[in-house]
Amino acid sequence: MDLIQKSIATADEEATMLGALAWLEGEQAALAFLDENLRVVWTNSEAARLLGLLPDISLRDGVLQLQDADEHQRFARNLRQARGQVTACIRLRNGGGRLLLRARDISRSDRRLFGVRLALVGPGGRPASYDGLDIAYSLSRAEMRVLVAMLGGQPAEQIGRELGIALGTVRTHVRSIYAKVGINCREELFARAQPFRA
Repeated sequence: MDLIQKSIATADEEATMLGALAWLEGEQAALAFLDENLRVVWTNSEAARLLGLLPDISLRDGVLQLQDADEHQRFARNLRQARGQVTACIRLRNGGGRLLLRARDISRSDRRLFGVRLALVGPGGRPASYDGLDIAYSLSRAEMRVLVAMLGGQPAEQIGRELGIALGTVRTHVRSIYAKVGINCREELFARAQPFRA
């Protein structure tokens, strides 16, 4: 009897996984699964399109390769050490903005597996919008502008330059955002903002 129940459970799990992959395939976001050696296990069509489009990132023998060797090593090291979410922001060489790679450990066994979301932001990519985030956390317009820039991977200095505000003002907005959202770091901010991403 136990063997039959295990077979049914295994079949149900397999059907659930296939359904989940079919659902993820239809997502507009670029999604992929990587192992800890950056070997691509699965991508949806949008991720495959992005990987084929950008000269700064590619697949070599099934392994994700960032063209900038330092960025590649840093991302690989951070991924292997991750116990939650890891984000890499890659400045695209052609001045076409940035590529954000957000990876989360989704391992369910001794084999490490990461779910990765790829997003183009800035020139060449459309900036993400976060509908309702300002209402949910009572953020001002100025805080939202800083927040969207942060989520786009921009450092504080660049945010100040682009918004025409002092670095100290950017830092004040960041502290206020963290307090209102109830977080302590940028990684937590990504996690909290994700459900609002349009």
